[in-house]
Amino acid sequence: MRIGIHHEIRFGFDAPVKSLVQSLRLTPRNHEGQHIASWRMDVDADCRLKASEDAFGNLTHVLNCDGPIDSLTVLVAGEVETFDTAGVLRGTVERFPPELFLRETPVTAADAAVRAFADDAAAALLDPLDQMHALLARLHHRVALASSPPEDPMPGQDVLWGPHGTAVGLAHLFIAAARHLAVPARFVAGYVPTAEGESGEPDAPGQTLVLPAHAWAEVYIGRLGWVGFDPATGLCPQETYVRIAAGLDHLGAAPIRIAQHGAAADTVETRIRVTSSEPQVQL
Repeated sequence: MRIGIHHEIRFGFDAPVKSLVQSLRLTPRNHEGQHIASWRMDVDADCRLKASEDAFGNLTHVLNCDGPIDSLTVLVAGEVETFDTAGVLRGTVERFPPELFLRETPVTAADAAVRAFADDAAAALLDPLDQMHALLARLHHRVALASSPPEDPMPGQDVLWGPHGTAVGLAHLFIAAARHLAVPARFVAGYVPTAEGESGEPDAPGQTLVLPAHAWAEVYIGRLGWVGFDPATGLCPQETYVRIAAGLDHLGAAPIRIAQHGAAADTVETRIRVTSSEPQVQL
């Protein structure tokens, strides 16, 4: 399948900032489930852009801009050919052993309620893959995807108590439950054709975080490797999914993180258009 992506993020500042540094995770990389046909990144300011990779093997760009800056727009666009792998991930860059992804973070901590939820979902199941499918079905039935996201992503345990959750919050909850069951799990940011854009708000003075367009989880199953699970849809990722970045939680896979000298961004506007089409067959 051919997936077209147009993602625009605009930052507005009440008072011009003297300088800013952006960490961008907005570039997908090839693996057996996707091939990057074309991709470009544009910024409407005079900036220095340095390509690199982060600790998890995600393609990143560090952007440095000197002020004064009262607004900034980042645009990524391109086309990705995707292939159905039944959720099984192959050919990705792996920098750490799977055991690292048993590590708990503040937003993936499993409290007593999450532990009980995970134990109940996996009861009488010995195979980790069966446990994960049972957990996916139980979580998707328990918490519906919210029509509009809150300002900040909720920790997994908070999502469990509400009738609705964002894709980010649901992924955090699934990860927390999986790790409690001793299954390595990680957070994945990406795009799907039906994804609604989520805008991040400043979460600390001088810092701004943009949440991913869509999010899901991957767990490590010994005989298969990494396998994707999307609690927002109740399915494993299909050929409509474009994988961008992965980390312990949303902080490690955020599309954009900004640190600036001056006030934090007053407004963050996100526009996302994701389309899909069947590839044309050459005769």
